[in-house]
Amino acid sequence: MTLRLGLVALVASHAATGAAIAQTADLPPLSARQAQDSDSLRRLAVTQAASGQLDQALATIDRAADLSPHDLDIKLARANILLWNGQHSAARGQGDEVRRVAPAYPELDGFFTALGNAGNARALHLNAGSVSAGWSRATFASGAAQTWIRQEATIGMAAAPRLGLVAGIEREKRDRIDTRIWLEAHRRIDSGHLYLRAGVTPAADFRESWSLAAGGQHTLSEDVDALLDLRVGHYRSVDVLVVQPGMRIGIGDDFSLTGRAINLLGGGRSYRLGGAINLAYSPQGQPGFFTTAASYPDTEIDGTRQLRSLAVGAIVPLGRTLTLRATGEHERRAGSYRRHALTLGMGWRFGGS
Repeated sequence: MTLRLGLVALVASHAATGAAIAQTADLPPLSARQAQDSDSLRRLAVTQAASGQLDQALATIDRAADLSPHDLDIKLARANILLWNGQHSAARGQGDEVRRVAPAYPELDGFFTALGNAGNARALHLNAGSVSAGWSRATFASGAAQTWIRQEATIGMAAAPRLGLVAGIEREKRDRIDTRIWLEAHRRIDSGHLYLRAGVTPAADFRESWSLAAGGQHTLSEDVDALLDLRVGHYRSVDVLVVQPGMRIGIGDDFSLTGRAINLLGGGRSYRLGGAINLAYSPQGQPGFFTTAASYPDTEIDGTRQLRSLAVGAIVPLGRTLTLRATGEHERRAGSYRRHALTLGMGWRFGGS
């Protein structure tokens, strides 16, 4: 928020020169004369940055600096754009150039204050967490039944303005107990986000011994996101690769529909195909719900079997920082078991952010 306010102030100060600055991503093209005018390029770069086009803004301000390498307005604008883009070392170097020439230059103190605040925000700190518990009743083809219990806890950390880490531990008790530990790094990008996750289950009984996953989301338009998830897992002597391309479509203000294809390679056969579809209602700050139907190849220690499932759930905000989640699920694993489950969870955000 500090960085955004600092850049808004920068836009306002440039607007005072009398330039008409558009605030949308659809910026008018520069004329041939303006394209060779460093001040016009500076104002365009600030506008691009304010509308989220940080890569374009940096390219534009670099062109302005090439034309007027000693212009302090351009140097300070470039420092702010670098700061907002998360390039803190480069931003400090650019700000120091201005300070060496003009220590009392207008807005320079504000820039270094914002840089200091951003440096504090970069330090690793906790920002989210969750706990959940689930109870299942599984009935096997032989008629035998078991009660399964599953617990999970996660903790989220901010490592940089666009980089986060999540650590989690899952413990599931069936006939035996498997405990899985995992760590995920995720990074926001201008068009969405990316993630990388690694997990291990020491002395695994029914879970994978280890797994690696990667993927992300790319915004195609205001209401459409492309999704891709890849996962490699090892189950004793069996390895599987799961590829899940998908699409999320916004429907109105609060509904979304997500579809995924689930492609599995390995696990005793060369290729198997499945899919899942999810409908979610997620109003801002209000209770929401979701329902998911899926049929896909699922690998456990006894091999790969087709699994069909149906789940419904609710998400209820409890104030600004707490969220309650409840999910009911029914699934049937071909030739193995059918299961009914209830999971309750609580999530929170530290500092209300």
